[in-house]
Amino acid sequence: MLLQKIYVGSIILCTLSASFVFARHPFRTHYSGATNVTVCCDGYKPSTLFSNRLRLYPLFAFCKQDVLDHLIPLEPITYRLDSSKTVPGAQLGKIVERVIFEVVTKKKLIKKAKETSDCTILRDRNFNYKTSHGLIILKCKNYPFVVKIFMENPASFFDFHSTGIEPPFFFYMGGGANRHLTGMTRIRNRNIIQETIESLPRWKNHVEIPRKWYWLPKEQKELTLIGRNIGGHEEIKTTIPALYAIIEDEIEIKKETTRITQRKKRKLIIELCNDLYIYLDPNPHNYAVIEDKKTKQFKIALVDTEHFPTMAGIETKVQFKNHFGWYTYLAQNYFSRLYGQTKKDLLMLQCQVSEVSIHQPIRVSAKPAKLHS
Repeated sequence: MLLQKIYVGSIILCTLSASFVFARHPFRTHYSGATNVTVCCDGYKPSTLFSNRLRLYPLFAFCKQDVLDHLIPLEPITYRLDSSKTVPGAQLGKIVERVIFEVVTKKKLIKKAKETSDCTILRDRNFNYKTSHGLIILKCKNYPFVVKIFMENPASFFDFHSTGIEPPFFFYMGGGANRHLTGMTRIRNRNIIQETIESLPRWKNHVEIPRKWYWLPKEQKELTLIGRNIGGHEEIKTTIPALYAIIEDEIEIKKETTRITQRKKRKLIIELCNDLYIYLDPNPHNYAVIEDKKTKQFKIALVDTEHFPTMAGIETKVQFKNHFGWYTYLAQNYFSRLYGQTKKDLLMLQCQVSEVSIHQPIRVSAKPAKLHS
């Protein structure tokens, strides 16, 4: 525990100092071949970031179609635990609209109350109320569903210091990754995980994954990302929603069984994530061990299905003996990306193809994954 605190403290210190370490003189101009990404949106001033740390994946790996392919249906949706009860998808969409309106127009009141008229806020540490951008997670008061709202604009897209402590880590490790981008991995990764678990006898009947759908507002604004001199491309573009939400089944963490110790739970989580080559974040808070009252069997319910290699910049298959090995690996990866790479290394990373990207299915190969203890 002490070593973990030392690791965390060191990483926070390095993150806070990174802005000074990589500071650029205000009168120093960028050369014409410098890597840069410009973010544009109607009604906003374009914003450009120059950095060799930006990478082709994940910045240009997603588009609006990734969201359109999995939109929430308008017809009735059954409850996860009671199929006799339903709620129209259109009704859930109206709730999201009201939540966004209240969060944007009643910033201080919502931040203090930690609730809107329809929802209770579960997490807002990655959301900036002042500028209304980032990720905010809420639970519907009258329905067993959770809503995750993603909001960005050109000025905020790369402003990773304004939405908490975590985003700077992911920016440096993931080559420009942020929650807005990785939010578009959650449903695709859910489907990959579901398919893989069906082929693994040990987990087949012991893992539950909540249903998930995307939601888009009627009046949509889009972010256009224009990359120049990145990953071998003189110019590359993609368009993603500036605002979208994920609506998913609620997993009641408070009803987690107490018959399994936290030590046993952590061991199960690491073993599950190893079998999935860390396509999921092993953070214990993202899992709930639930006991079926009828069969008395245990199931691991996945609270989050964000594609972790995209967020943490993992390029190869890795496995861990325990959570300490995982923490150590992340710390080493972060320090390496922040301080241990030359300009040549960064330019090579820009176009490197990851064997564990969201576009790759999980394949159990003859070549074993690297084990970190």
